[in-house]
Amino acid sequence: MFNDICLIYLYYLNLFQRLQKSSTDPHMPLTTEESMIVLDESDSEMTNDVVTVTNTTTLTSVKPAKRLYNDAIRKRKSRLLETTEQRTIRLFKQRKLTKRNRANETEEQVKARLSRNSNRNALKRLAFYESQKQERIQKGNSHRRIQTKEAIAKTNHWPTVVSYDYKCQCLQNFTDRMSKSNVAESTCALCNVRAFSQHMVQLPMNDLKNKLFLRPHIDITTFIPGYENLVINDENWMETDTIDEAYPHIDPRMYILFRDGSGCF
Repeated sequence: MFNDICLIYLYYLNLFQRLQKSSTDPHMPLTTEESMIVLDESDSEMTNDVVTVTNTTTLTSVKPAKRLYNDAIRKRKSRLLETTEQRTIRLFKQRKLTKRNRANETEEQVKARLSRNSNRNALKRLAFYESQKQERIQKGNSHRRIQTKEAIAKTNHWPTVVSYDYKCQCLQNFTDRMSKSNVAESTCALCNVRAFSQHMVQLPMNDLKNKLFLRPHIDITTFIPGYENLVINDENWMETDTIDEAYPHIDPRMYILFRDGSGCF
């Protein structure tokens, strides 16, 4: 930013010096850039800007570089607001003055103009190459960041997608542990506690020596509503002598389940 301001300041200072020489020497032709300044003097909208440029030597102590930069910005904005007709007229006058001034140029003036054009083009190329360099640097940094992120993602094991084989193995383990044979429950015949059937001991009814002890206590009638009707039938069964007569509904092939390792059996 500071370098641009300095270049603009030196450029306008050189133009002012040449304008002073041209005013004292009427035979000295104007260059293209100087003719543009003279053209702006005839434009009523740009008169104040030209007057400001011609008074550069009187305001050199009051931030001239910043002022010249602001003048250039104002001129650029004013040209952006031009209509098509105004722009056509301005360009026509500019080409006419340029053609006239170049026809009257001396060899030294031609060399000076070409040198200025060469310097200006060199500055433009330098700015273009610098912008291209910065763009390449930014793209390279972005590409390196992406590569680094991908490399870190490959080394990290979490979070990662669960493999298909691992899912199948988990499903198989769940099926094996949650099948009906594994989750089925039964009630212990002695302690009346529910437990998994695979942990129960099956005892055939025919192997029981005292089946009559399986008869529930009489106090249970106070806890179960409607149990009184069953007590009468139960007392009739107790009057018989044989187990088959007392429990005619018991199938000899039936099993009684006890909890294994719980002290019930």
